[in-house]
Amino acid sequence: VLEKDKNSSINTSVKSVDEEMDSERVPVVGLRGILDLNPHESVDILKTDCEGGEFRLFKGAKSSDIARLNCVIGEYHLTWGDCASLAHDLNRGGLNFEILDAHEINGTFRALRAKDSSRP
Repeated sequence: VLEKDKNSSINTSVKSVDEEMDSERVPVVGLRGILDLNPHESVDILKTDCEGGEFRLFKGAKSSDIARLNCVIGEYHLTWGDCASLAHDLNRGGLNFEILDAHEINGTFRALRAKDSSRP
């Protein structure tokens, strides 16, 4: 269970084997925050595994921020969104979306920048 609070934190709850719920509060970082940690103009590979947060990560991102990514590899979780929306959001930044491994409610994807002679 993921719940965002007013302090830009996510409260996660996980049911353990003994059926008890454990919670942990973690800070939320958007794509801009991730890119601000990188001193370079572009990012060669961004690997995402954010348990459904991938949809919000790219939907809320500026096209210019997505355009700084050359490759995104990650998991998707269909309980939080759909692949068509994820593909659309990554395409806004010039990335070509591809499903690598699909299952009933999750899978893996990659999005690659098309070779472009105007970019290094």
